[in-house]
Amino acid sequence: MKRQSPNLRNIAGDTREAREKRTKTGEVLSFEPVSVDGCTLAPTISMARTMRFKQLGIAKGKQPTGTTVDASCGNPLCFAAEHVLLRRWKSFGGKWAPLATKLAKLPVGGFIDLPDYPSDTASRNRLRGGVGASAPGRMLRFSTQSLPTGGIRITRRGTWEMGEH
Repeated sequence: MKRQSPNLRNIAGDTREAREKRTKTGEVLSFEPVSVDGCTLAPTISMARTMRFKQLGIAKGKQPTGTTVDASCGNPLCFAAEHVLLRRWKSFGGKWAPLATKLAKLPVGGFIDLPDYPSDTASRNRLRGGVGASAPGRMLRFSTQSLPTGGIRITRRGTWEMGEH
């Protein structure tokens, strides 16, 4: 997640320096929602996201797979009921999604050999991260191993269940 610029104002109109000065002097920050231009604003982006889930009646950790909550107005702090919507994850395409789709179609124990793919650790980690980050590969369990002739083998090990780490 991108860090906020120190010059960016929050919902109260204060810059980071003003907020830090106020907290050092002992003033207490308010966590009450603020209404601005038809939006109900939370103090932090994290609280706004939590409140959007509550608006939709979705319990923590029980959101439908492949979805997230958003505000139709585009304000990351907004959680007004009329602006809250449930949407699919953004798919950015890329080179990993087709490989993840092939891997998802394999039975457990099935494998794909990539003879032209580099077998060094950094390249294998890049593949694991790319496949795991794509929408079709998000819940896949798989392992990679170097082949003696060069290249790598990707073996499907199963699917992650909710709550497993």
